[in-house]
Amino acid sequence: MKKFLLTILLGCTLTLCYPQLAWLKLPDYPGLGMVGSSYFSINGKGYMGIGFSSVNSGTTELYEYDATLNIWTQKASLPSGARYTCVPLVINNKGYIVSGYKNGPTKEVWEYDPATNQWLQKANFPGVGRTNAAGFTIGNKGYVGTGYSGGSSYTDFYEFDPVANTWTQKANFIGIARNGAAAFTIGNFGYLGIGNATNSIQNMDDFYKYDPVSNSWSQIASFPITHSSCPSTYATSTAGYVLCGYYYQTSGITHNPLNTLYRYDPFADEWELSGTFRGLPRGYTGGFSIGNDIYIAGGSQSNDGNGNLMLSDLWKLSNGLTLMQFNPNGSSDFKIYPNPAIDYITIETGSQSRHLDHIRVYDSSGKLVMKTELNDVTHAEVDVTSLRAGIYFVELITKEKEVLDSRFIKQ
Repeated sequence: MKKFLLTILLGCTLTLCYPQLAWLKLPDYPGLGMVGSSYFSINGKGYMGIGFSSVNSGTTELYEYDATLNIWTQKASLPSGARYTCVPLVINNKGYIVSGYKNGPTKEVWEYDPATNQWLQKANFPGVGRTNAAGFTIGNKGYVGTGYSGGSSYTDFYEFDPVANTWTQKANFIGIARNGAAAFTIGNFGYLGIGNATNSIQNMDDFYKYDPVSNSWSQIASFPITHSSCPSTYATSTAGYVLCGYYYQTSGITHNPLNTLYRYDPFADEWELSGTFRGLPRGYTGGFSIGNDIYIAGGSQSNDGNGNLMLSDLWKLSNGLTLMQFNPNGSSDFKIYPNPAIDYITIETGSQSRHLDHIRVYDSSGKLVMKTELNDVTHAEVDVTSLRAGIYFVELITKEKEVLDSRFIKQ
């Protein structure tokens, strides 16, 4: 009964009481349901794979997601043993996976070049081989540390130079040793926090900032949810984002999945709830950003390796990295009428300062079915007679580079 009541409480606190953003469901990740995957975005494409699958084994497969065509394509598989819970990095338009679990904690480092669709092994990670480590990229260097191995969590941290193919030990992380931490880059600084200590005995809400020039760490505002771990992270030059993950309780209940999206403002040193994810709450997900859009795929509602709870769905939050929505509490950022529509729809933003550039229309499966230029107007009439009956999602892109969302029904 205690577990049931807390689950209800979490559902109310983290879902019903906060705004749901306009997430769009896209074609599923084509591999098996997966947790602990490697993921990154390079040159406008998303990449995901190399995780722990729903058939209780690691994978070597890698897939590329093309947001323009809305399709997945299989790419070259990792030419080494299957593994999961690696640290993914992007440096100079190449993807890297560091450490992870490969028949035990590994120190291997691999580079993926999307231009040649080839993998290349790089210099081993110099610390203890480990799983659930965390890392970020600053400039043309990668930084990796924390993690779990042999019954212990760690605080050591290292800098990777892919050109020289060398690792250099840097200042240790100053928080409690942990694994399953969240990490991202804002400008010239790295950020790392939350996660859990060895065997989830202690779970943290603290967060820290790393300065590569002074090689030093400093504590920042704590994450709003205590006992959280294994989320997806995203960032711009001015803000960091933490999506989903697990809520841990030190006794009684563990691994309750989250569906919250939090934004960190480094200038105000504040966290703000941006809204909630519309799909099933989850942790150990794959996630990447393309342009200003946030994507989340896979993951699980539990981290105990239960294949029945592993997911393969892909979702997109348009403009998630800037969230320029003037109606964040609903799913419509502008007016579409008539709705339902038969032949034409009229689009109005309610603001004369917004100049419309073009729209993109998606069907209920996430397929792009229409793209129409709008010629710098403040409102527009669009011919939808060619569309079949059904529900459609509309992205409205303005000259000011806002991306607004709404939907309509075609009769």
